[in-house]
Parts: sequence; C-alpha cells; structure tokens
Amino acid sequence: MIHPLHTVFLGEVAGAPPEARGEAYRLAYHKPNRRFLESYHRNWSGLGVGWVVDRFGSLYPEPMIQYLKSLYGGDGLVRAATGWLDICRRLLPPPVEPDVYLMVGVYTSNAFETVIGGRPALGLCLEHFVPAPGRHPASLGIDPRELPIWLAHEYAHCVRFSGESASLVRRSVGKGDFDKGRLVRAVPLAEWLLSEGLAVAFSEATVPGFPLTAYLGYTHRQLRYCQEHEAELWSRFQHVKEAAGEEHYLLWFEGADEFVEPALPGRSGYHLGYRLVQRLQARSSGMSWSERMLMDPRMI
Repeated sequence: MIHPLHTVFLGEVAGAPPEARGEAYRLAYHKPNRRFLESYHRNWSGLGVGWVVDRFGSLYPEPMIQYLKSLYGGDGLVRAATGWLDICRRLLPPPVEPDVYLMVGVYTSNAFETVIGGRPALGLCLEHFVPAPGRHPASLGIDPRELPIWLAHEYAHCVRFSGESASLVRRSVGKGDFDKGRLVRAVPLAEWLLSEGLAVAFSEATVPGFPLTAYLGYTHRQLRYCQEHEAELWSRFQHVKEAAGEEHYLLWFEGADEFVEPALPGRSGYHLGYRLVQRLQARSSGMSWSERMLMDPRMI
C-alpha cells in the first residue's frame, strides 16, 4: 500500500500561514502517521517531532517548499510509484506486502526500511530528491529519476526482513518493531553486508540503465577507491565479519563521500556486498530473486 504523506505536507501543512506550519505538521502530518514516523525518527534521524516543529521554518523555507511542489505536487508521483512497486512485485513477490511511504523527512536518510509490529515498511524522503539549484543546503540533491532505484533497494530489504528469510535481522525482529540500535549491537556485519549487496543488485536488476554509482549511492571517488582496493577491503572485512556493534557498523555501512579512515571510504560495505552477490549470482544463475533473498550470511 502506498501512503502519500507528501501530499499532506505540500497541501495542508505548506498551505498554513508560515507561523502555523510547525503545529500543522504536528497535527496533520505526524499525528495520523505517528507510529511510522516515530520509527523513522528513532532509527534513521535520531530526532523527533518536537525538534522538527521548533525548526520548521529553517528546515523548510518557502523556496524549498515551492520547489518540492513543482516536482511532486499532484498525483504523478503516486502513479509512478505504483508502477515501480508493481515491477518489484513481479520480480520478487513479497511474503508480506510492505507499506510504502512517500514523505518529506528531515535531511538524514534518503530512503529507509523499517518493521512495525512485524509488518515491513519503507520510506522515500523527497527532500533529498531535488536537483540543484533551489534545494536546501542539507539536501543530497539526488536526481529524481533515481527514486525507483531507492524504492527497489528498500523493497528488497523489506522482503529479506520478512517471511522465511535466513536474515538475522528478520529473526531478531519477528513480529515486533525494528530497533536499529539494538540490531546493530546484536547482528554480525556479515548479515548487513549480504542484505545491502542483495538490495543493490536487486535495484540494478529492477531499474537498469543507470551508472553503478547511482545504485550504490556513491560518488565517483568512492567507487574508484573501492574498485581499486577491493582485495584489500575484502581481506580486512573477513577479519570482522562475525563482529557486531555500532563502531563496526558505522565503519562499513554509514558515511557519505568522506573517508571514515584514511583507507576506508564511507559505506564501503555496500560495494563489497554487491560484489559478493555478483559472484553468488554467477555461480547460481538459475536462482530466482525469491531464493536469493533466503541466503544465509554464514556462506560469506
């Protein structure tokens, strides 16, 4: 099911007088979708509704709101997302239908997955999918044409984190709620590597024709380094693949273009996971995407 939260944001919230928009955000946008948005803030922003309300004017100045309206006003995005979701379903039928939220977030993740009461959900944060000029400085400025890539990426996570997958995340969450902090402390890096690799490869299969940097969310600098130093990175990862904890997770799966260490670009685990899945696909070309999503991280 698609939840067009962006239409509430660009309609009722943005339509309020500037001094009343923060409270309109609380009542019209956050309150009806409280459980989903609290999961977003708890796991992916580290903030909360009060923080957003107090800073609404600086987070969403009038030029940014108008720019978002010019890109995503009307029902065009909902119709497009419905088509993208249908393609994902045909290639990879979900064991549990994910909820898809089209939303305006707070300039943290550009897209994310979560689980609420055992049901998977994903969010696409439109504030990042605005090309320069005219965007807020905190926006990543991603080409809107890449939206289906990130829907497919998070859809793959939703499938792996539900049903009968061997994912340790799925086993840990069960019928409860996704708690990123707890999971990062408990789930070994090998699971995150495989899950991200599957998501990148699935997005490439579902939305072909883009450069590899788009599927990985990399700059050319990041990709070039990972390709040139793949053997070194893989050797280093093998020593920590059974480790868990925030320090390890941040080192391999967070960060942007900056190098978190002199010889380790941010999010380098995405590239290693993608290359792992490529090798697995080459060895078992007849395997369906549904079968691939059942892979056990112990095979790494």
